[in-house]
Amino acid sequence: MDDLNEGSQSETEGKKIPFPTSSTEAMLETVPNKWPVSNYTVELIYEEFVCLCPLSNQVDCATLYIEYIPEDRLVGSKSLKRYLESYQDIKISQEAVINQICHDLGSLLRPRVLEVRGEFSSRDGVRIIPTARWSV
Repeated sequence: MDDLNEGSQSETEGKKIPFPTSSTEAMLETVPNKWPVSNYTVELIYEEFVCLCPLSNQVDCATLYIEYIPEDRLVGSKSLKRYLESYQDIKISQEAVINQICHDLGSLLRPRVLEVRGEFSSRDGVRIIPTARWSV
């Protein structure tokens, strides 16, 4: 069996697929919202977010909280996971990545309200918890 620990591939349904090399390459997919008139909230929690600090090149780990009130579209969870995984080798600040994710999801979904919060691991005793918001 082939080694999957190369860091550049994932296994889906027994097939190896390469990780996207950028967030623009990772295609976010949507599904129709069957309850667009309902005012309900979707909360997604991703506990394995990783990106690289642009100054120190150190790994920044976070739990991401994505909460939105949808209109016509919902984000597909598999494509969201792949999109978030695409940041693992990207040098970007914690604040910038949270704003980028919020912008990308907001532009795609056009939700009534969207909030993306990243609870990053402490570095030198300081925790950074950036939050970005989108509204129409």
